[in-house]
Amino acid sequence: MNYLLEAKRLQKQGKLTEAIALYRKGIAFNPNFSWYYYHLGECLAQMGNLDEAIASYRQAIELNPNSAIFYHKLGSTLGSNRDFEAAIIALKSALQFKKNLDKIHYELGEIFTKQGLLNKAIASYENARKINPNFSECHSKLGAVLSTQKKWGKAVAAYRRAIEINPNSFEDIYSLAKTLEKQEKLKQAIASYCQAIKLNPNIATVHQRLGNSLKKLSRPQGAIASYKRAIELDPKRVAVRRQLARTFQELGRLGPAIKAYRHLVEMDGNNPENYYNLGLLLAKKNNISEAISCYLECLKIDANYKQVYQKLGDTLKQLGHVEAAETCYQEKLSEDLWEKLNLWADKKDWEITSISDPNNNFTQIKIHPATEISFSPPKTLEAKIHHNLTDKKLISPETFVAVIPDGRVWTYKINFVVITSENRLLQEATRRKKYPEDLILSSPKMPPIFKIDGTVAAILGPNNYFTWIAQVIPQIELLRRSGIDMETIDKFAIHFSNKSFQKQTLNLLGIPQEKIVSLADRHHIQASKLIVPSPLVTQEPIHVRIPEWSYEFLKREFLAGKDANNIPKKRRIYISRSKAQIRQVVNEKEVMEFLSQYGFESVVLESLPVVEQASLMAEAEAVISPHGAGLTNAIFCSPGTKLIEIFSPIYVVKTYWIISDRCQLDYYYMMGEKTFDDPHAKRLAKSPLEQRCRFKNIFVSIDRLAEMMKFAGLI
Repeated sequence: MNYLLEAKRLQKQGKLTEAIALYRKGIAFNPNFSWYYYHLGECLAQMGNLDEAIASYRQAIELNPNSAIFYHKLGSTLGSNRDFEAAIIALKSALQFKKNLDKIHYELGEIFTKQGLLNKAIASYENARKINPNFSECHSKLGAVLSTQKKWGKAVAAYRRAIEINPNSFEDIYSLAKTLEKQEKLKQAIASYCQAIKLNPNIATVHQRLGNSLKKLSRPQGAIASYKRAIELDPKRVAVRRQLARTFQELGRLGPAIKAYRHLVEMDGNNPENYYNLGLLLAKKNNISEAISCYLECLKIDANYKQVYQKLGDTLKQLGHVEAAETCYQEKLSEDLWEKLNLWADKKDWEITSISDPNNNFTQIKIHPATEISFSPPKTLEAKIHHNLTDKKLISPETFVAVIPDGRVWTYKINFVVITSENRLLQEATRRKKYPEDLILSSPKMPPIFKIDGTVAAILGPNNYFTWIAQVIPQIELLRRSGIDMETIDKFAIHFSNKSFQKQTLNLLGIPQEKIVSLADRHHIQASKLIVPSPLVTQEPIHVRIPEWSYEFLKREFLAGKDANNIPKKRRIYISRSKAQIRQVVNEKEVMEFLSQYGFESVVLESLPVVEQASLMAEAEAVISPHGAGLTNAIFCSPGTKLIEIFSPIYVVKTYWIISDRCQLDYYYMMGEKTFDDPHAKRLAKSPLEQRCRFKNIFVSIDRLAEMMKFAGLI
């Protein structure tokens, strides 16, 4: 019997189990025939048994070490198994035997893209399309990487070439339209969006983007039609409803604008801008009472929303409440305002309590005492250390776990409160600003309670990457240290919004998704037994943002048992913010051309799984990065790693200096020299602070960077 021919026939028919059995018989009959191992590896890979497939391909290579196809398959499978370094070695080995295999260059490009090594990805895609100019997928992927680097002109050329080869490719035409829109070539972008819609008329995002381009081109009626079509296709799409509401508002069409903002308030109730704009429109319609209600709802979410105080003050002055109006102009709310607006019936029916109050009706489990921490000053070439980086000592606050019968949690945007069954607000488990207790517990519009008959652990804090990694998930360690059996917890109430890094980290920590109650959806919950580990999000300037014990926890969980002190340090990393929506380095290409001379590689961390981000940073001997959430991963760096943080001259934050000091890194900082407005980032800004400094792009002086690298011993 010819085992090879019969097994290949079964494999072709999709009868993989039978084919595998025959290949194994063939191996038993002739263990030195490499093709048995090769085809066995194919079947195993098709069945998802990647580790076994890899072993089989390696055996084939051992028997025939000169086969390009064997190395190619091994590299492809290693890539699917996310062992990128081994995959690159295998694919490059294949190229030693056949340099002109376009698919190998293409796969290398894909792997480099996943690693965030975009320049290497571009080089690989370029090699592939030189070999095969009609490789449409290669042109598409090249266009995507070039877009990520904001090389819009080259990206457009790549997408146009892909479309020439495959004129009915919806994805390429849509990508071309988005890139043209980035270039502000709006007429061409609109034409491409329309072409994409002809190919697939039922994608809401395309209609939304078409609407955005039409609006920029001062064609609001066309934009409105596109937004409405997007909403028909996807009624839950908040962003397009916001665009529609703003367009009506800008046109002065009060009725449709009010209707649109009411929809937004129902769907996106944690966004203060929705209430603010609805209040403005209602005031114009002379619906003063409801306008005031909207302004107060806005402040409930963001007590620092300055424009609201001004408008609320103006409205109160119209009603004759002059003193209350003057208080509003000072960005405060007077206590008698509540009585004047009839927001309290007779008196407050709530009070604030502390975790240490002996009269509390709940249990407190103490975990860590408060400790004082000293810091070494940062290193810099600046004439004077920035005032935000001069702390010598900070407090790591005490931690606890509170077990509250019939306890409640209410979240609003990044703020939250914990309330006992006696209607007492727990001070140490609450994040609040400027009288929010007035705005919260006295509000007649408090959301209905979502009751859970069981034990619920409330893991409190926002869901941006830094806060999630450094302050939210470490609360799970507090639960573990409290002695509470994790299996007895029925649900975990978390600000979960299905972000990839949230799913990855919760899965790694053993919290199944079916046990999650999202505080992004359920803003007000009550549990038979509410367990609250002390929230690590602090507003106190004397408190560290990451307590000492959490570093050990994060390294233990995300470095998979590796000893950070003994991991070989061999990589030089520049953390790119090219995918970030704000605070980008405008001359990043020039920066990377300079850094690459000294062995630095550009990495887009958010393109990697969290565990790979941690592993990458643990291997770094040096890290250079503009200020941003990617530096959260400095937690995983080995002691002695050199870290240079680049700040905007108008936005300096101590977070990553503190992390570096506690992780025994060699920390330096330098200032960017200029700031630039980014129209897109400006639209994202919800407060004057964000518009003024936090969201601005920066320029990095290469000469100054070279001086800093010499100072740090990197040149």
